[in-house]
Parts: sequence; C-alpha cells; structure tokens
Amino acid sequence: MIRSLIKLVLALAVGILVYNFFFGTPEEKDQSKAVFNKAGELMGSVWGLLRSEKEKFDEGKYDEALAQIDQLINTVSDKANELGEDYPERLAELKERKRQLEAQLDTYEEVKEQAGEVFTPKGGETQRTRPDEYDEPAPAVKEKQEQLNEGLEGLFRDMKGLVDEMEQDAEAKSGN
Repeated sequence: MIRSLIKLVLALAVGILVYNFFFGTPEEKDQSKAVFNKAGELMGSVWGLLRSEKEKFDEGKYDEALAQIDQLINTVSDKANELGEDYPERLAELKERKRQLEAQLDTYEEVKEQAGEVFTPKGGETQRTRPDEYDEPAPAVKEKQEQLNEGLEGLFRDMKGLVDEMEQDAEAKSGN
C-alpha cells in the first residue's frame, strides 16, 4: 500500500516536471531544467562512486586471490612432502607461477599508473581524463587485467587438480 503510494507520488512529480518543462511558463521551465540538471549531476556522482568502488574491489581481488593461493600452498605443502612422488616438485612449480603472477600484478599497477587513468571514450580516441567520464580503461591496462585473470584462473585450476590428485592418492594409500 505504502509502496504504491510512493510510486504514485514519484510518478506524479516526474509528470509535473515533464509537463512544466515542455508546456509551463518560462519560470516553470527554468525550475524544471534546474531540477533535471541537479538530477543528472546526482546520477553522475552516483555513477562515479560506483565505478571507483568497483576499481577498488578489482584491485583488491588480485591480492586476495594470491593470498588464498598462498594459504592453500602452505596447507598442502606438508601433505605433498608426506605423500612424496612428484607432488613436492609440482607444488614448487605452482609456487613459482604464483610468484610470477605477483610480479605481473606489480607490472599491472605500474602500467595503470603510467596510463595516468587514461580511458577510452565510446567514440574511440584515448584521452587523459577522469575515469568516471568514460567507459573503458586504456587498452594496455585492460590487456594486463585479462592476463592477470587468465593466470589466476589457470593457477587455481591447476592447484585444485593437484589437491584432488593428492586426496585420491592419500585415499588409495590408506586403503591398502
């Protein structure tokens, strides 16, 4: 009931603004323009806030993912040594890949800084500007992001495969 009433009041207010914008007196038209301008500024500010929060999340997700891999490697390390075979070598290889991803993350952050928040507008030409005005990060930044995502996905996939194999091997050895 209350929700319907709020929707009705909002629809009525928007209707009055639109009517005044097109058919109102010059004073009403000016008021409507001012309201629309302020609403546009508000939406732009909200959009900018959401973009900056998403960037912060994206930047932190790589660090968090690498920390999770590190924790998993430490957990699996003792079991790999206990089981023997080629598990310790494979684990060492995964540790090296993690180290390489950390180096790529540093490179990504450097490229992002060098780009100076360069963004590409919908129209095409890359320009230096505030990121909330444009849709896409610079091509170099986007390419590094994709490389990091692929590397992390591959490392997680291989780590999971190693853990699964180790669990199967441990079950087979305990069953004998």
